[in-house]
Amino acid sequence: MKVYVKGTRQEVDLSQKDYVAGGGEGEVYVKGSVAYKIYKDAAKMIPLGKVNELSAIADPAVIRPENVLVDSRGRAVGYTMRFIKQAWTLCQLFPRVFRERNKVTEHMVFELVRKLQESVEHVHQAQVLIVDMNEMNFLVSKKFDEIYFIDADSYQTKHFPATALMPSVRDWKTKLGDFTENSDWFSFGIVSFQMFVGIHPYKGKHPKIHGFEDRMKAGVSVFNKDVSVPAVAYPLSTIPKEYKNWYESVFEKGERCPPPSKFGVVVVAPPVIKVLVGSAALDIEELGDYDGQVIRVCGDSKNMIVVTDKSVWLNKRRLASFTHQVLGIGFSEKGHVPIAIVDSDTDIPELRNLVTGYPLNWQMATTKVESYDGRVYCILLDKVYEVVLTSAGNYVIASTRESAHVLEHATNLYPGVAIQRLLGATYVSIFSEAQTTHQMPIKRLDGYKIIDAKFDHGVLMVIGASPSGTYDRFVFRFDENYSYDARMISGVTPAGLNFVTLDSGVCVCINEDDQLELFSARKDSTQMKLIKDAAISGEMTIGECRDCVVVAHKNKVYKVSMRSTKP
Repeated sequence: MKVYVKGTRQEVDLSQKDYVAGGGEGEVYVKGSVAYKIYKDAAKMIPLGKVNELSAIADPAVIRPENVLVDSRGRAVGYTMRFIKQAWTLCQLFPRVFRERNKVTEHMVFELVRKLQESVEHVHQAQVLIVDMNEMNFLVSKKFDEIYFIDADSYQTKHFPATALMPSVRDWKTKLGDFTENSDWFSFGIVSFQMFVGIHPYKGKHPKIHGFEDRMKAGVSVFNKDVSVPAVAYPLSTIPKEYKNWYESVFEKGERCPPPSKFGVVVVAPPVIKVLVGSAALDIEELGDYDGQVIRVCGDSKNMIVVTDKSVWLNKRRLASFTHQVLGIGFSEKGHVPIAIVDSDTDIPELRNLVTGYPLNWQMATTKVESYDGRVYCILLDKVYEVVLTSAGNYVIASTRESAHVLEHATNLYPGVAIQRLLGATYVSIFSEAQTTHQMPIKRLDGYKIIDAKFDHGVLMVIGASPSGTYDRFVFRFDENYSYDARMISGVTPAGLNFVTLDSGVCVCINEDDQLELFSARKDSTQMKLIKDAAISGEMTIGECRDCVVVAHKNKVYKVSMRSTKP
């Protein structure tokens, strides 16, 4: 497809390899640092007058339409905008497990909220309203130090009203079409509260009022004494005092006003470390006490690799310390030498031998790297590669073999699976074993924005954001021929995926209701058990061990046994 930059002779040839994403009204392509939005129907192209009115926004954090694109007949069919590389969707920062694994601190969140507020003020100064200020319309840099505003073509300008608004950020005290700066600030409050606490301010459970829309209309928020908040949420004490007072005034008392502009010192509360004990349903055995927050456990109960926010351990022996984040763990194919995927100052992760302490000679210039079941995968250009780790003693050599063909910009890599959007359809590539890939479309995921995903020995779980702004968790179970069944849990809090499939064929999951969810990994099985126990909460992380259930909580690792291990 060829398009032209209006007013110049510049021709742009867009092909499938440049494809990033598509929606109901158009598709986005990228070349270098420039993104190109092309409308499916030229009649639905954003009016040129609106492009001009949006140009009054000078804040570089707002990714707005820049140059108009025309087809060979001179019809306006799209526009250019800046492309932000290596970014997270804002809602990916909400789950506790994500923050702990990526070392996102309270100070970092506060700085992002402050920058979000400053940019909203800049948009208002340009006589523009954001209106649909939901968490899908923001990106956060890979280093968690910048926040970007996207989908600016939906903003309300002087002569062009807004046309979209998700219920999750709507101010129900304001009639549709009567938007103001204060209705924007209400939406800002919803989004920024989730950044601090990890859940929507009208989530949690109330004994009489159910559903967050009904709670929003009634003004019954988490500040209400009758609302119980899930343990996966951060405590309200993590919110700076000035914001906390404002949130309570807006969400609980119905006031409408801008947020505070001056702040005191951000107080970081010391973590409360409790000793886990067993119960009538569970036996709990402490396996280790480590030097910091445990963010990943893999291996087995006899030889566990434990990654903390400070170092990597093999059982009780510290193997290495890192100033950068450990992104995953792999093992050499024969010698079982542990290899860490470590972030770096160049943004290109390195592979480091945890026995010798030296980096491997690995030249793949990729930022998309994941580990699963002791194997390492990466995306480079239009291919997914399995990284082959060959050892001679403790010396390890890294090479690669192709696993799948994908569209680079439209594909994300998760543990055990790559997911790509291709012209509105969702395709998965499952890496079930070494040198084995299963690729297929999954129609149940069409239309969803994928927030998180994980495949583990026959079970694929996905958290997706629906077009209406709710989050749904999908559970797919595959047989040996890779046909599957599907289960959807709708309207969940995006707490992250926290599960493992054991050698026994039982999948163990800590779900969004702080329950231990046990079910058979076998396709079409109806066996399931839910265990609600005071010892289990969303603060825990289930380890990647298949011979037993291992959980991490704060700086400790525990083995958990069910009185009855079969659901």
